[in-house]
Amino acid sequence: MQQKNRLSAKQLVTILTTLLLFAIHATTSAQTTEQLAEKALAATVYLEMMDSAGNIISIGSRFFVRQDLIVTNYHVIEGAARGTAKLVGKHTKYAIEGITATERGNDLAILKVSASGIKPLPLVENSDRVKIGAQIYVAGNPKGLEGTFSDGIISSKRGGHAYGRLQMTAPISPGSSGGPVLNRQGEVIGVSFMTIEGGQNLNFAIPSNYVKTLLSLSKTPRPLSGISPIVSAETYFMRGNVRYDVGDYRGAIAAYSSAIRLKPDNVYAYLLRGRAKANLGQHFAAISDYDTAIRFNPDYASAYFYRGASKVLLNRTWEARQDYRTALRLAEKAGDSSLRDLILKALRLLE
Repeated sequence: MQQKNRLSAKQLVTILTTLLLFAIHATTSAQTTEQLAEKALAATVYLEMMDSAGNIISIGSRFFVRQDLIVTNYHVIEGAARGTAKLVGKHTKYAIEGITATERGNDLAILKVSASGIKPLPLVENSDRVKIGAQIYVAGNPKGLEGTFSDGIISSKRGGHAYGRLQMTAPISPGSSGGPVLNRQGEVIGVSFMTIEGGQNLNFAIPSNYVKTLLSLSKTPRPLSGISPIVSAETYFMRGNVRYDVGDYRGAIAAYSSAIRLKPDNVYAYLLRGRAKANLGQHFAAISDYDTAIRFNPDYASAYFYRGASKVLLNRTWEARQDYRTALRLAEKAGDSSLRDLILKALRLLE
């Protein structure tokens, strides 16, 4: 009986081989954070786009998906006449040779550059399979700082947009929009971007399946000058966010003003233009913008809060307290705990 229960030498070799292969797969499939950061940043670029006069109109983070192709957001190239891409930590700048594919509705574009020795980032097989709670990592260049790497999780999958979106907890800023969002295996599951809803910054990723589709449609590069010079209100708003994020408040005001000219009821543009003016000490002008935002949206808690902050600096304390109290009521009604805590702190300073 004991003879029959023993494993043959062939069976033992098979089992040991299987265990060895499993161990190798386990150690190579998931990478350490350090390995992921090195891999992601080696393929991430800092992009600068210029108009026909050579003025920088947009900046951001992008990444290589092929040896000579970079994924970017459409709003970054809109209205640009030329541009350059620079790898993180490197001095060499690559000229943008042209556009191989665009999808304006999904805010995506593929750019052609001449580069060598680049290891492009692989796209995940199917981004539809990404689950809520999955660990993710984001590479980018926030506030003009090159080479940052942060982590988080997928917190939600949004389907309300014409295109699907992955909401995430990893912190990004306008300068990091367009950077790669990776899984633990170092595969790109999406393209990062930041938006503003209700006055709050929300972080999303455009699923990489859309990038795959766009890559399949790539054609012979056409010049940037072939893009319509007409810039949308949304693009001006996003450019304003980038300018604000890097501390260029005058540039931000100009961009928000262009967005408002094209879309006069953009309450977020009024709020952020007001904040940019306040940062320059222009509190009367800032209050005027907050007033307009409130007129369009009487329940806009953030507008009351920042209007109150400007009134404090103008020694209009009683009015400021009233604005803070209104903001507090609206924030509590909306369940915005972060803004509520900020307002309570401001009220305590007025006691």
